[in-house]
Amino acid sequence: MNVVETTHLVLRRLTPADAPFILALTNDPDFLRNIGDRGVRSVEDGVRYIEAGPMAMYERHGFGLFLVELKDVGTPIGICGILKRDVLPDADIGYAFLPAFRGQGYAGEAAAATLAYARDTLGIARLLAVVSPGNRDSIRLLTKLGMAFERPVRLAPDDEEIDLFAPRPGGPLHPNAVLLDSFYRAFQRRDAAPMAGCYAPHATFRDPVFALEGAQVGAMWRMLCERGTDLRIEFGDIEADDATGSARWSAWYTFSGTGRAVHNRISATFAFEGGRIVRHADDFDLHRWAAQALGLKGLLLGWTPLVQGAIRKNAARALDRFMTGR
Repeated sequence: MNVVETTHLVLRRLTPADAPFILALTNDPDFLRNIGDRGVRSVEDGVRYIEAGPMAMYERHGFGLFLVELKDVGTPIGICGILKRDVLPDADIGYAFLPAFRGQGYAGEAAAATLAYARDTLGIARLLAVVSPGNRDSIRLLTKLGMAFERPVRLAPDDEEIDLFAPRPGGPLHPNAVLLDSFYRAFQRRDAAPMAGCYAPHATFRDPVFALEGAQVGAMWRMLCERGTDLRIEFGDIEADDATGSARWSAWYTFSGTGRAVHNRISATFAFEGGRIVRHADDFDLHRWAAQALGLKGLLLGWTPLVQGAIRKNAARALDRFMTGR
């Protein structure tokens, strides 16, 4: 039964005959990592999954996960649809695609059509979404669809926390705002690899302490994430267009040099090229930082060029040792 047709796709109800496809999809490594192990090890398991999951939900609610096929040739490429979970206040959109059909716009086309179907045909005005915190591609898609992070949730008591997304007032973010959101959310997890991936290879970074370029930028974030064992990050006020962006963020951590607690407030500005950061500048009050990190010496002398120069030299030396493994 076809449910939705788009320019390139058909979304239809799953049947037991789709079990071989479900077997392949649910055992894809990205599916297992980002969605979870559904215990489908055979075609027979695939039949049980379809009957107990999507088909049962069609009977209860009139909707569920649908098979996504290429319109012209009928090739199954993924699933996309609407789920109703007891632990969430509203229905949520879900999707997964085989690796060969990612990065071609199909997920966005199917998800946008599903949102429209929920709104116009089913009368569901508000759809949520859940996503693994490290699934950057899915987060980027949800943000393009006009959704934003709301809070962490657990779908079961023993599950790890995942992110709940909800409709964003004002509609979709600019793609460069999505990039900044994913950057800071990775920072909150102290996950430096996706942070580094947000920069172009020739990017530069400047703040009152560091002046970096190229590989030094990613190395600095790796150093801070690895050493900041009690680091806590909050961020907001993200704005971006095709060329520039800005954000505000705060950090709470223990300065390893003295064991003193620091709360730093930072204003960030960015320049973008090709969907990546090419210039990043963080601005904060170095004297205020020194007063917290260094104590009385920083309070009395942290404004002086001598002390601020020493802070910069020590930071550069620490980064150099980190990068060379010394």
